Amino acid sequence: MDAKLEALVKRCKKRGGDCPCIGRCQAMDAVDRELGGVSIEEREVKQKRERLESVRRRLASPMATLKTGFVFAPNLQPVIVFDGDEATFGYEDDDGEWVSQNVWPFNEDYVWADDCERLGFRVE
Repeated sequence: MDAKLEALVKRCKKRGGDCPCIGRCQAMDAVDRELGGVSIEEREVKQKRERLESVRRRLASPMATLKTGFVFAPNLQPVIVFDGDEATFGYEDDDGEWVSQNVWPFNEDYVWADDCERLGFRVE
């Protein structure tokens, strides 16, 4: 709490002070503004922490590689669709129709979007 806010709080009539407030309490409004700012900062710090943890997990995991002998289907666009923690592999034809595949093309169970793009998949 900064010195100006602390001085407002100390002068508050509700706390026995001699504040000049008429109507709404200036100290209460200032504290509410500070709390709003802290909430924004907490959310930003939480988002930054989550991004850093994700990058850390990313760095600790192996780079995705295609299974030996895997060949892309001709005339179809390979696509990996991420839905939360799940990833689905399939193809899209020239008309934009989804062609489902039962084969997982990677050696790893979990893959990252940038690895998929590097290997030639479109990522959604």
